[in-house]
Amino acid sequence: MVKKGEIRMNKRRLNKVFAEIKEKADMDYAITNTDEYGDCNTCVLDRLADKFGAQSTGIYAKHWMKGMNAGGPWSKREDVYISHDITEEQAEIMIEVLQANGYDVQPKKYDSRLSFLITEI
Repeated sequence: MVKKGEIRMNKRRLNKVFAEIKEKADMDYAITNTDEYGDCNTCVLDRLADKFGAQSTGIYAKHWMKGMNAGGPWSKREDVYISHDITEEQAEIMIEVLQANGYDVQPKKYDSRLSFLITEI
């Protein structure tokens, strides 16, 4: 249950920030509604490659509203993982934009093997 005064993930705000990241980092996609692409990482990545091409770059929020990995309402999320297929330069831009918009990002440095964890601050 969400208590008054607790910080929770604001999906509308995250949509705007993802759009800014996509534009500034010149990505092919930046998606917060992963349900449109499947209900698991493998499904999402496969469909993104089909839609945007095998060499496409971008990010997506690892949060599903339905299916086997359903995570519940966005309003009850404190944080969300961001999966990515991006370059180190794009990651630096993404981190910069997220931090400028009030998100804590972990890890602070790019590692192609790790997802990023973001929390509104």
